[in-house]
Amino acid sequence: MVDIKVRNVKFGVALMLVFVFSLYVLSPKHVAKTFSKNIYPRQKQTITTTTTEPATTTTPYDNSLTLDDVTHTIKTSQNFHNTRDEPILLTWFRQVAAQSYFITDKEDLAFSIKAHPGHVVVSRCAGSHDSGDLNCKMNTEFDTLVDNGGATKWWCHWDDDNYVNIRALFTLLEQYDPREPWYIGRSSITYPQPYNYRGKRVTAWFAHGGCGFCISKPLVDRMVPHVYGGKLMDYHRELYSNDDCTIGFIVNYILGVELTQSALFNSHYHRKELMSIPTDRLKGQISLSYSKKRGEECAAVINGSVNSFPVGEDPTRFYSIHCLANPDVPYCNVLLDDAT
Repeated sequence: MVDIKVRNVKFGVALMLVFVFSLYVLSPKHVAKTFSKNIYPRQKQTITTTTTEPATTTTPYDNSLTLDDVTHTIKTSQNFHNTRDEPILLTWFRQVAAQSYFITDKEDLAFSIKAHPGHVVVSRCAGSHDSGDLNCKMNTEFDTLVDNGGATKWWCHWDDDNYVNIRALFTLLEQYDPREPWYIGRSSITYPQPYNYRGKRVTAWFAHGGCGFCISKPLVDRMVPHVYGGKLMDYHRELYSNDDCTIGFIVNYILGVELTQSALFNSHYHRKELMSIPTDRLKGQISLSYSKKRGEECAAVINGSVNSFPVGEDPTRFYSIHCLANPDVPYCNVLLDDAT
């Protein structure tokens, strides 16, 4: 009898344990935990941090340019007013006279009359090709730009042996947002220029001044503390570099803006490339040049597939190239008449 009672008690305890365990297993919290664990295995958590601001949607920007959006400065010397500057005055300068400034070294009434009134600036620089005089004139170019309101959208520097195709230039510049810092041109070497700066050997890319270069307004504004008011000359005295190299050092090394290169900028330093440009591609180039230096003579070559002025009358080829790019220019009618 006692054994039966003991067995009954054990059986009752066992039933009680089974009941309690069933309540736990079938509880909602346990079921959810088990389901989640089996169906959605725990993933290893990855935390990503960023120091940048969230991306924002910007309003599309109209990159189309007007003549007033680009300011041009042309470095020259009184020695070249009647030679190098003459074909410039009679070709592309006429298209942008109101937006362009000649930087020279001596007063010249006739030259001032030929150019746009008030747009010939006489610097205090000498007329030599010494690096100090070149930097002095480049400094005057920049100061003239700033003193006349700064760059609306772009500033372009040119030498007095450059032909500039304004249409091709605008086509290129319209590909870039002028609200961003841009330094556009072409280097004359295939490696960054070395400099000795404050006891260190450093390098920077520079746009060759003989090809011309263009700089957007935000970068011009950032350059002011380093260039304006003679400060470019301060860098030159430390670096003893040519003017275009000094500009490149400030832009690329000091301000950290890369050089954007385009092979559409040409100078006589690129002699072989310049002379091998196909005639049908000349009107697509942004800048062209020439050299009359003995042993280094070069100019763009125009073949017989198009009419051009005689080389003896147009040794720089600027008049002929201007007519290729702008056949509506009145004096180009002579070529059209010859074609008929």
